[in-house]
This record gives sequence, structure tokens and C-alpha cells, in this order.
Amino acid sequence: MSFTKELIGDKFKTVEMGGGIKLVVFEVGNLFYCLICNSIENIFLLEELISKMHSKFKIYVRKNNIKLDLEYISDENLNFIIEDIIKCALTNEFDLEKENKIIQFLKQLSLNADINGIILLTDKGQIIYSSLTNIEHFLKEVDFRVKIFNNSILKLFYTSKNNELIFSEYIKDKYLVITIFDFKTRFGIAELYIYKIVKKIEQILVND
Repeated sequence: MSFTKELIGDKFKTVEMGGGIKLVVFEVGNLFYCLICNSIENIFLLEELISKMHSKFKIYVRKNNIKLDLEYISDENLNFIIEDIIKCALTNEFDLEKENKIIQFLKQLSLNADINGIILLTDKGQIIYSSLTNIEHFLKEVDFRVKIFNNSILKLFYTSKNNELIFSEYIKDKYLVITIFDFKTRFGIAELYIYKIVKKIEQILVND
């Protein structure tokens, strides 16, 4: 607990553990929640998990008259409650057949010499498809993706540290597609690609 108190910031603190793992500590009220997860998991998704866990935990504490400052809790029913919250958050809620069509389309498109990479994420930042091999490093640089969506900025383009031209756009409030081009690529060509990708995915989503 002394380590946790030293670690925590105003709301949460992240520590990279190495090997693609990170420790995220949240403080909610007088409770600390510690998550060990993949290093590319975004804070928005983790905050949502913690919020739901905290709500259920408060109900559990009141119902069972738990004294948090005196008792150590070991309850299989509580474990099931937490597991259900995690499973629901990570379950793919989209049409798998349509999603597979989208992935096949992006795989074909990623072979185009003009495109350095394509990434498809859910609105919560979960990775659906990536043509990049080193996606972990790349997503750390663009970890703003969910925050941008929450501020209703649905389109974004910028240049990365590696002098790449990056376009991203949300699709029907369900997906975020990120396209990566060489810095020398003409702006109009990159914009045309992202337009075609978004329109094709929208078409797949609305068709039966």
C-alpha cells in the first residue's frame, strides 16, 4: 500500500513493466484499483472498467456489510462479478461477418505501395486489424485517439516523429481507422484514400 500511495497521481498512474506489460493504478474515493494489462490498452477503456467495478463493489460492500478497513475479502461471487464486467467490456459487439469483410478489404488495400500502414480500432481503442508489425510503438504515439473522439473531433491528420503523414477518421461512432503514408505523399492523394476506406467500410456496415 505504501508503494501504491507513492505511485498514484491525481487520478491514475501508469508504470511500464517491460515485455509489453504495464501496471495502471486508479484511485477512486479511498480505494485503489490496480490493473496489469497489455501496454497498448488505452486509459479510456481501463477507466470504464474501473468505474463499473467500483459501482458493483460498492453495492457488494453495502449488501454484505463489509468493513473495508478491517476485512480481507475472498469471495468467489465477487470474482465472478468482476470477470463478467471485463468480459462484457472486451466482447466484440459487432457483426463478425461484416467485420471480416472489412478486414479482408483492408488487407488488400494495405498492399498498395502508397500506403505504409492501416490500423482499425473500435471506438474504445481495441485493435481489430493492423498491417503494422510494430503497432505497440506506433499506438503509444497516437494514444490521443479516444480522447479526440470524446471531444467530437472526428477527423485528424498530422505528421509523426518518423516523418509520416497520418490520417484518421471515425466511422459511425464504432470504429477508428488510421492510415499512414510517406511524408512525401500528396495531401490530396492521402485524403482520397481515407475517403474511399471510410465509404467502403460504411457500405459494408449497412449492407445485409
